[in-house]
Amino acid sequence: MDKEEVSYTKSRSLQRTLPCQIAQDNPSQQERGTLMKIKLWKLCVTAQGFLKRDEGQDLIEYALVVALIAFAATAGMSSVANGINQAFSNIGTTISTYTA
Repeated sequence: MDKEEVSYTKSRSLQRTLPCQIAQDNPSQQERGTLMKIKLWKLCVTAQGFLKRDEGQDLIEYALVVALIAFAATAGMSSVANGINQAFSNIGTTISTYTA
């Protein structure tokens, strides 16, 4: 047997043994239910894996701190902008009184 033939026979036998690899064009209702259960099980296992991992927590914490600082800066900008506007108005009136 050739290497390709061996891999082909192995893959064909796997398709016959795994219910998630049904090779029919129109699976029955029971087969569709089995496929759905397997896919939901895989999704559940994947979600549990994501929930157990904690590598990205530091990045999320830094992002939350940056967002909080940006929010505080944005909220404080109106009072700073009013103060700068008042300062330039005072400078403008002072200059206009000396030049008039």
